[in-house]
Amino acid sequence: MSNAGGFKSLNRYYDMLAGNATFNPSSYESIATLTGNGTSSSLTFSSIPSTYKHLQIRVLVRGVRAFAAEQLYVRLNGDSGSNYAYHYLYGDGVATTASGAASNNVFLVNEFPAANENANIFSTSIIDIIDYENTNKYKTMRSLSGYDNNGNTANYAGKSWLGSGLWMSSASVTSLSVLSNGAFANNTSVSLYGIKG
Repeated sequence: MSNAGGFKSLNRYYDMLAGNATFNPSSYESIATLTGNGTSSSLTFSSIPSTYKHLQIRVLVRGVRAFAAEQLYVRLNGDSGSNYAYHYLYGDGVATTASGAASNNVFLVNEFPAANENANIFSTSIIDIIDYENTNKYKTMRSLSGYDNNGNTANYAGKSWLGSGLWMSSASVTSLSVLSNGAFANNTSVSLYGIKG
């Protein structure tokens, strides 16, 4: 009998015909969620379980300082040495920009709206950390981010970012911090997920 309707604990088939090889897709499991309080510029996940293949960070963020935008960063295992490389491409509705850094102390994810942008505009980011438990390789990261500024063109109409990065360490990732230069606004949310292989 096929169970293609898909209960979580049951095998799934490619189609409704029984007898096909089972298909168990990768799954995402919530590990923890942290929120901004208007005063802190750092949110840290510690004691990350070692039971997953990859990690994913999902961010909804806004800044409180009187700027058009702040920058969002990720730091792994508290390592503040010059052990990160990254590059990115973004568009703001007027032009596109590409840049990067070969030796930095954080992974730059994107820029996100702060107090000088339209009220209640938040940026979203999805950040993947690949093979975070593999001690035979450096850790790679990739990100997709963006926000729409609800028609305001005084600063930016909005931005879309693509980024990738490298942490030049073979250590397992046991903690990570999401950082900015200024405090995260209330209702900022940073969620950590584990991805099963």
